[in-house]
Parts: sequence; structure tokens; C-alpha cells
Amino acid sequence: MVKYVLGVDPGLGGALAFLHPGGELVRVFDMPVMPNGKGKAKIKNQVNAAALLQMIHSVGIPLIEMVAWMEMVSSMPKDAQSIAFSLGDSVGSVRGVLAAVGIPLTLVRAMEWKRHFDLLKLDKDFARTKAQQLYPTAPLELKKHGGRADAILIARYGSVQP
Repeated sequence: MVKYVLGVDPGLGGALAFLHPGGELVRVFDMPVMPNGKGKAKIKNQVNAAALLQMIHSVGIPLIEMVAWMEMVSSMPKDAQSIAFSLGDSVGSVRGVLAAVGIPLTLVRAMEWKRHFDLLKLDKDFARTKAQQLYPTAPLELKKHGGRADAILIARYGSVQP
């Protein structure tokens, strides 16, 4: 059975994109974030897991008909500890929500999905251009919509995998 595909760019500036089994874009959302408590926390925001769950339910796709593909992210040696922790927290929040609702998740390395679209070693904005070519009506007008573009391309990549 061909499934709907959810593509996830898991960072705080990331997004979620839902594709119909035929490849058409159903919906794209920016990653929902909320403040991370008070005080002197180095991490100012975090993924809002409850809002993420609501987004998944709001598209109206039966969960049993959905699979998810998410970029496998890791910290870089020069990243501050706070950045690495924030990214890990975001990934964990997404994984937890998907597991809780029973959506199977496949992780894909950035170099794999980017190679598929001939985006290796290109500026991040080229992904937005590629997504706009594939989905001209997608809401990708602004440079800050790079996370949306990545999520759309990750979903598209997942939709063509065996």
C-alpha cells in the first residue's frame, strides 16, 4: 500500500511537509516552537511537542496511512554544546511524538537526500529553488523558508524509496 509521506527537517528552524501518495504536496508547517522556561537557560526555545501532535492530526490523514522520513542530524565539532543539545532535544521531541502515534520513521542522512536532488556542496538556498521547481505553489517565497524546502525534499525523497 502506498502511503502518505511526512518529511521532517528537525531543527528549530525546520518544518514538516506532508505528501500525498501520488507525490502532491498536501501541507507544510514550520516547526512549532515555544520558549524554554525562564532564567538564564542557554537554549531559548524548544519544539512544542503538543503543537506538533496537533499539526499531524490537523492534516486529516489516518495515521496508519502515514510514514515519516527525517533528516539524521548530528552536531559538528565546532558547534557549541548548547546548539548540539538543542538539536538533540528537537530530534527527540519529533521522534517521541511520531512513536507515540505509531508513525514509522526512517532517518536519512542529509548527503543522501541532497545527492538525490543534485544539491551536494551547494548553498542552502538551492534546496528552496529545487522545491519551488517541483512544487510551484508551495509557500517558499522567503529565504527563511529553507526549512520548509528541506522538509518537502526529504518527503519527496522518502516517497520514491522502495
